[in-house]
Amino acid sequence: MRRDVGSLSADRKWRGVTDRGRLLAFAVTFSVLAAIALALFLSSTYVFFNASRNALQADRTDQVDKLNDRFKQFLTVTLPDALLLSHLPSVHAYADRADLESEKEIVNVFTLLATHNRAIDQIRVLDVDGVERIRVGRTSDGTVMRIFGARLQD
Repeated sequence: MRRDVGSLSADRKWRGVTDRGRLLAFAVTFSVLAAIALALFLSSTYVFFNASRNALQADRTDQVDKLNDRFKQFLTVTLPDALLLSHLPSVHAYADRADLESEKEIVNVFTLLATHNRAIDQIRVLDVDGVERIRVGRTSDGTVMRIFGARLQD
């Protein structure tokens, strides 16, 4: 009988090892499955991130191209006006002596130019120190008017 008891005891030990073995097998299987799930998650996240980044870069490139086109169009429209203004005798006279008569003539020309060219938001005259002396601008309702005093920028 003792043998049976010993045999039962050995059987219990074997069951304990078997349970531990099963637990170890479960732990290893779970770890492998978790690693596979993590790898799948990371790879899908990476693919999604790259796709999003590429879409953003393409969108940024499109935006830069649109801005570039708008700037070229703006220059095409406003460059002739800027050249015209730079050759006006009243601008040269104002630069030499800043008299009231030249100032009035410049304001009149600026007002006419801004009124007829909707692309012009404001036209300014700056002195050699960068201080704004004359500004004609468009208000939020589209009216063109001269800006005076404290509203001029230094």
